[in-house]
Amino acid sequence: MSRWPPLPKPQDLGNRLVKCSPPTLLLVVVSTFTMSLSSCAGALEVNGPRPAPTHCPLADYRTVVEQLAGDSGGHFATGSGDNFKAVRYLEGQFYAAGLVPGGQYGRFRQCFDIASGDRPCNVVGLVPGAGRLAGEAVVVAAHFDRHPTGRPAAATIGADDNASGAAGLVALATMLRRPVVSAPRRTLILVALNGSQSDRAGLTTYLRQAIVAPERTTLAIVLHRIGRLTEHLEVTLTGPDTTRRSASITNDARSEGVSVSLLPASDDTACRCDDAAPLAAKGVPTMVVTTGAHRDVGSRRDTAHKINWVGAGQVLNAVARSTHRAMYRL
Repeated sequence: MSRWPPLPKPQDLGNRLVKCSPPTLLLVVVSTFTMSLSSCAGALEVNGPRPAPTHCPLADYRTVVEQLAGDSGGHFATGSGDNFKAVRYLEGQFYAAGLVPGGQYGRFRQCFDIASGDRPCNVVGLVPGAGRLAGEAVVVAAHFDRHPTGRPAAATIGADDNASGAAGLVALATMLRRPVVSAPRRTLILVALNGSQSDRAGLTTYLRQAIVAPERTTLAIVLHRIGRLTEHLEVTLTGPDTTRRSASITNDARSEGVSVSLLPASDDTACRCDDAAPLAAKGVPTMVVTTGAHRDVGSRRDTAHKINWVGAGQVLNAVARSTHRAMYRL
């Protein structure tokens, strides 16, 4: 089944025109010619009203978190069999959300080699932009493999770190893709990162093979543990234009009833997760979003039943608004 609405067949279009009266036929021909000229000039950029993102589908979001962070926790061990199952699962979720494959050979996966000899894969999906700004990108990324903690792979469940962030990508795909009645001005790229425990190999691979070059990325948002919202959302900003971006996420979070604590990248208490460092090094304006660290990270206590589902939905609603604004603003 195609993920895009089918185009009318030529013979169907001809049959419709034959049934038209001459004045109506002339109007159709002139309108079609005008639309063709307008599309060549980038009319898709402003084709129709700008759609608002939908709210986070909490039931679906919870299902994805629980799928990625089963009791075995195996999905988060880079190079394991369950890790490859997670890749296929996320590919299916991106496909169901209507994303365009952004990986290698027309697929969602973007594979790379690591020192252990394994070949893990990122999962990359797109909402293509249209018009003169389509060559720019807004990126939202989250790793889905287990972060190293000195424990064996089976000792980690990883519901918050970082199934909560990876499942957020699937939720954002639904929230930002399905209401689209016209292409956004900028291309949206959703990246589920693998290899975070292998010297950030997944993000390094994405930056090297990205469809849109890093210097053309206007904003990158990294989701890193977003499932334990208590008092406030922690946001770390790097790169240029931090004042405007900090105001944007603060206002969007406030609209969801969530306060924001802005942490400078130089602050030792800031969340400087590994997945953000290569983006900042490339000069990409980066926003790391997290609900903070906790004692369950890297242990079997990091289970799905401890996720604050309502809080995670509030975080994703705020992130969707900020992402949506970056996709459509001039």
